[in-house]
Amino acid sequence: MTIELDGGWIYVIMTSSDYNRYKIGRTNGNPMDRVKKLRTGDPGVDLQAAYFIPASHGKLSQVEAALHREFEPRISFHDETVSEWFRGDAKRACEWMEYLLGEWKGQPVTFGLYLLGEGRICRAFEDDLRSIYGPFTPASPIDGLPW
Repeated sequence: MTIELDGGWIYVIMTSSDYNRYKIGRTNGNPMDRVKKLRTGDPGVDLQAAYFIPASHGKLSQVEAALHREFEPRISFHDETVSEWFRGDAKRACEWMEYLLGEWKGQPVTFGLYLLGEGRICRAFEDDLRSIYGPFTPASPIDGLPW
């Protein structure tokens, strides 16, 4: 079951393979689908939190780009490509992101999904996303691999 929301998600993903690394990304769909795709390269990837950004707050790509500028240091890969991965603690990144979003939009981030349709920025965790989009089934309950 998928529902239509007028807006998208900014998410923070962490990895148990390196507790000092996290990713800030965006999606118009279920953030857990992004987690599932990223697990093919790193089975330790997990969602820290996702933030629903209503369309009335601007383009999702611009919100994501503004957040990326606030976080340092970014991780560059072997080919010097700048990534959406950052050095630091994912929990602190979420705290800073919630502060920034609240300041930029003039209202605090809502911690309940009951205001999703009311133009508010709402924080969600995996269980919250499951209640919106239906059950998320990892490729394998043990290690995230498809066998």
